[in-house]
Amino acid sequence: MKKNHKLKTKININSLSYKDPSSKIYEVFDENNNLIKILRGLRQDTKENYANLSCEQFYKKLITSEMIINTKIYSEETLEKKTILADSWKEILEHELVDFISYPYEWSFSMLKDAAILQLFIIKKSFENSWKLKDASSYNVQWKNGKPIFIDIASFVPLNENFNWEGYRQFCAMFLIPLLIKKHLDINFNEILRSNLDGIFPEIGNRYFQLTNKFKKGVFSHIFLPTLLNNFFLKNNKKKTKISQNKKNILSLMNSIYELIKNLDYTKKKSLWLGYDKKNSYEEQDKQIKEKFIKKNFSNKKSNVLWDIGCNNGYFSKLLKEQFKKIIAFDYDHEVIEDLYLSEKKFQNTNIMPLVINFSNQSPNQGWNNELKRIEQRSIPDHILCLAFIHHARLVANIPLNQIISWLHSLNANMIIEFVDRDDEMVTQLMENKNEKYEDYNRENFIKLLSQKFTIIDKQSLKNNKRELFFVTSNV
Repeated sequence: MKKNHKLKTKININSLSYKDPSSKIYEVFDENNNLIKILRGLRQDTKENYANLSCEQFYKKLITSEMIINTKIYSEETLEKKTILADSWKEILEHELVDFISYPYEWSFSMLKDAAILQLFIIKKSFENSWKLKDASSYNVQWKNGKPIFIDIASFVPLNENFNWEGYRQFCAMFLIPLLIKKHLDINFNEILRSNLDGIFPEIGNRYFQLTNKFKKGVFSHIFLPTLLNNFFLKNNKKKTKISQNKKNILSLMNSIYELIKNLDYTKKKSLWLGYDKKNSYEEQDKQIKEKFIKKNFSNKKSNVLWDIGCNNGYFSKLLKEQFKKIIAFDYDHEVIEDLYLSEKKFQNTNIMPLVINFSNQSPNQGWNNELKRIEQRSIPDHILCLAFIHHARLVANIPLNQIISWLHSLNANMIIEFVDRDDEMVTQLMENKNEKYEDYNRENFIKLLSQKFTIIDKQSLKNNKRELFFVTSNV
């Protein structure tokens, strides 16, 4: 990290930026470590590409429709500019800030589907206008106001006489095949993509589809047949020869995949937690008391970031939408995150970002440079909602209560934490048929551990004292 002492800013090379030698991303932080600028250094050929691309009407339309991140040439004469140019880059671009970075293995089915539709639309429009994207990585898509947006400007290159779609295999691996696995087999792709950062290639995807499943829509053409051909070349020790395709045929392939993905209707499957709020809801009076308590303690002023841990269908995230600039709503259940995303998609804009994350088995820092970060390194919450989380973490994930409290304390945020007593029917159900007695899980010990790490500002009993809400601030 390079420090600019005069301006008290820090310049950090983005760790994901090593893969493409044609450009490099620089993050500029202020003296309070807030990200204030995203800059990109360009190689000479990439500089020329951008100069031509920025004049294209199709590109301008993609920018104005917010399908591509807003970008401009960085013309300010700053020490940041001098520092980046000193690294031998020939031009500097400034990108609009993205307020949170998420990864494809944290998305639900419809999130990945919408990201795929966006990227394929951009690929098609580029191809029609004699441009192309040199790759098709799902990591090139992020989210702005609840909608996908493409962020990798350096991916655009002029279309030469070779009309091959080089990104086809990568697009299938990172978008199409995960969607087909979820659609046809109801296998969540999140853990698979987390373990296979380059996606699910046809040879691997083919193993999931047995017998007649190979003939399901999209599977034969984009999974089974490519695997068959690849095995043929390997078995016969033959080299694959690149054949220049007709532009019309390539566009036809793109259009067919576009329609395939667009029409992948997804019927949410049964889930233990989908509809949990209705099956295990409070009485109306208790529900109103709970809402009032949350609003009262989280309504002092407009805050930056709220985490809703174990958000389920996002009821309380929606309740607090006006109170926070950004709400990141987590749940490990794919179906409830899918439900939340679809409900928020109906709005023109939303500040709720739903993610499939299991806090008892979080994604670690991973990748060649550890470029894919844990959630704590991507977002700093001011406030945290921790409802119906403690008892699941202790009684289902078997995490000791003191470790749960210590982890929450490490986040250094104001929190509302719900404790569900042993007499509650949900706890009784979770402990059913278990030999472990969970002797640390009781109200007295919970308050003792909580008081060691937090200051209890307010509390509220619910359900005849079977549940209790605590508004706490973190002790230094």
